[in-house]
Amino acid sequence: MIIVDSNVWIADFFADDGLHENARRTLELLTEGILLPLCVLQEVVGFVQNRMGKREANKILHILTTSTHVEILIDDREEWQAIFCLYLSNHSNKLSFVDHYLLYASEKYPVVTFDKALAKRIKM
Repeated sequence: MIIVDSNVWIADFFADDGLHENARRTLELLTEGILLPLCVLQEVVGFVQNRMGKREANKILHILTTSTHVEILIDDREEWQAIFCLYLSNHSNKLSFVDHYLLYASEKYPVVTFDKALAKRIKM
């Protein structure tokens, strides 16, 4: 299983995105199942709703939650506590809260991201 960051999903969904073709190829090359953390799903759907409206956000939500290749990842309370601690202990503003989630998750699963600051921290 592999986690795909919101920037990859967004680039895939929007043909005018500069990373669209890269995202398309990246997702096509993934042969194992994709884990979609709930916080990443929220970012993607929120972005689509802000840019394209609720109807398009509903379509994206349906695509992601009904795909046989995507499994929604819901973490337990202890994992969230560790993520909160990681976020609070980092004084840099280069990584978002969701980035910290992905940094934490990268200890268990590979993470695909186009975010250079996050990739550097994950050491992809």
